[in-house]
Amino acid sequence: MKPGDRVGVRGPYGRPFPMSRLAGRELLFVAGGIGLAPLRSVIRTCLADERYRPDTITLLYGSRCPDEIGFLADLGAWKKREGFACHLTVDRCTEGWDGAVGLVTSLLEKVEMDPGRTLALLCGPALMIRATIAELQDRGLPPENIITTLERHMKCGVGVCRHCHLDSKLVCKDGPVFTLAELRELSVMELV
Repeated sequence: MKPGDRVGVRGPYGRPFPMSRLAGRELLFVAGGIGLAPLRSVIRTCLADERYRPDTITLLYGSRCPDEIGFLADLGAWKKREGFACHLTVDRCTEGWDGAVGLVTSLLEKVEMDPGRTLALLCGPALMIRATIAELQDRGLPPENIITTLERHMKCGVGVCRHCHLDSKLVCKDGPVFTLAELRELSVMELV
């Protein structure tokens, strides 16, 4: 492109994370791979804006290998913050990696949570989301306190084509952020 060329931008579409619910809570972020990108925006907003300031933040982040860990500068800064716990894992280690190896759900063992005060925000591959939801439910988190994104291939992005439908919902308009309580009302739980 050259100066003066026109650029078209579409979006953002749908519904964001419920920021008004975050203040004064214990937040648990669980990210897999590039799922850290949307959660990073929420974390940065929580840290910068008093209106959304949680009591504590815990981040569990899994990546395929150490070379694919994203946002290293942010992770380094977050690890130094009071009230912020940051745990990383990789599927495959490479030379020089001295951190955890395994699924991101294995990091849940390191987390103490009060099910009534904790909000869990998830973003990553569907298998990771399913496994994390199961673990969080076993730990007593209520369905309305488990908040996840859903990925679907969106064509129009405005609810016309219905390509991203989930029963009566459209990911492009009604999501991509849903609580587990909302998902239970749909017949798509096996897709989560």
